[in-house]
Amino acid sequence: MSIKNEFSKYAKQYNNHNIIQQIVAKSLVRDLSFKPKRILELGCGSGQVFNQITWPLEYYKAVDFSSSMCQLHPKAHNIDVKCFDFDTQDFLDDIKNDSFDIVLSSSALQWSKDLSKIIKQLALVSNEINAVLFTSNTFKTIQDITQSKSPILDEESIKKAFNEHFNCEFETIMYK
Repeated sequence: MSIKNEFSKYAKQYNNHNIIQQIVAKSLVRDLSFKPKRILELGCGSGQVFNQITWPLEYYKAVDFSSSMCQLHPKAHNIDVKCFDFDTQDFLDDIKNDSFDIVLSSSALQWSKDLSKIIKQLALVSNEINAVLFTSNTFKTIQDITQSKSPILDEESIKKAFNEHFNCEFETIMYK
């Protein structure tokens, strides 16, 4: 079963069980150094990041690969909710003529099949990115017990992909 199918299948229950993601979404917006008017959000889910924004927006493009999650995201005249996998050419074609004050992503980009490629394209539509990614250490105990490898990138690979196209600051937080 694909990750996309799992997110779609449990979309309505997701907000009841994603405590860490809720904390992350709140801190992602709280830690912004300015109040952007044009935002691209990748992995928008049901709107956790959007719901933390308290200032007026000119335009908000919310992208998620789960159509069930997209249906739950808040809607308005200045919100464009798109059901795209950000690893696809369709997504890249959709944003190629756009310009954003910032790209936000909370707990989504770690699923990319080619993070460097995505980050390179994002650098063409925005000078700012604020993202939270889980690393291959997520659920490390389960991986050790099951003798399985994480489908998520390791911290070094994530940092390398971002540093190729942005001047970055990183903070590593471990939840137990």
